[in-house]
Amino acid sequence: MFFKNGNRYEGDYKNGYMEGKGTFFYHDGAKYVGEYKNGNWEGNGTFFWENGIKFEGEWRNNKQNGDGIETLKNGRKIKGKWKDGKRISECIIFWDI
Repeated sequence: MFFKNGNRYEGDYKNGYMEGKGTFFYHDGAKYVGEYKNGNWEGNGTFFWENGIKFEGEWRNNKQNGDGIETLKNGRKIKGKWKDGKRISECIIFWDI
């Protein structure tokens, strides 16, 4: 599915909504790859910002909710819990070796 603003979606549909697994590509280079329910990001997924940051984890209502790992541009990873798109727990910071 292509949108007027240049965004596009590739994946599963059910009853006219994004449902199941799919990828949403934003015109600015960002993208979400993961699970959908009733047109929303629900379940496990990964969001890639156009600036190189990514979040892998749990989503509800299009926001990070639950456990996840944020990878910064420099490769540093922050593991924690999120609620409504905000990190709420103490985080563990580690680097890939």
